[in-house]
Amino acid sequence: MVIIGCILGGLSLSQIWGLFGSANQLLAGIALMAVAAWLGQVGKNNKMFLIPTVFMLAATLTQLVYTVIAKVSAMAAGAQNAFHWGNWFQLGFASAMAILAVVLVIEGVKTFKKQGK
Repeated sequence: MVIIGCILGGLSLSQIWGLFGSANQLLAGIALMAVAAWLGQVGKNNKMFLIPTVFMLAATLTQLVYTVIAKVSAMAAGAQNAFHWGNWFQLGFASAMAILAVVLVIEGVKTFKKQGK
């Protein structure tokens, strides 16, 4: 899938690898959050998952936001090859992952608040 994405996006593997890594780390953070929510739902102690969940999500979202800012800054400065299709692809993919992750984090926080009551 990574090779197909590189071909479609006109990107080299090194350009897409950061987003691939971010997607994997984001999936790990969301999985930790899902397990913590499930454990809370069945009445088990889920506190051991909260710190790793927060760390994984914070680190990944920080990198995604950094990627978005870097791509927008390069385009605004008119850097060489800034408007290449690959940069637009990376900008859109990083933005979509960050927005969807924030939505999931908000839903997770609501779930944990309900379980706390």
